[in-house]
Amino acid sequence: MSLADIHPILDVIHNLDVGIIIMDSERRIELWNGFMANHSRIEAEQALGVSIYQLFPELDPKWFEQKVKQCTIIQNQAFVTWEQRSYVLRLHNDRPITGQSDFMYQNVTFLPLINHKGEVDRIGLIIYDATALASARLSLANQAHP
Repeated sequence: MSLADIHPILDVIHNLDVGIIIMDSERRIELWNGFMANHSRIEAEQALGVSIYQLFPELDPKWFEQKVKQCTIIQNQAFVTWEQRSYVLRLHNDRPITGQSDFMYQNVTFLPLINHKGEVDRIGLIIYDATALASARLSLANQAHP
């Protein structure tokens, strides 16, 4: 694969409507796509090389590291749904229709990224905006139990 072949792939990753983060073993950001820049209001240039804990000081390191460990040890994906935890990273909800929430409800996939030696040396996060679903479900629940 040539450099010319990689450019369109990177363009797609940058413009996906999901958050994509890649972190090294010290939880420093190596990839931060456009979704993350838009919803965190932190540009990639500000995020790259910085610890996720610096970018999101409210993130519980003990909980987060447990999730990463689970993903790393079994070399399998780990998941968090908005029903389990409203969000992993507090991101802005910028959707006009679902704007009643102060934050973005999220479903998150933790991905172990395995190197050529068969070891997990990076972790990927895919963050899906679940705000519309969460808002609708919570609204229905509130209507059922006034």
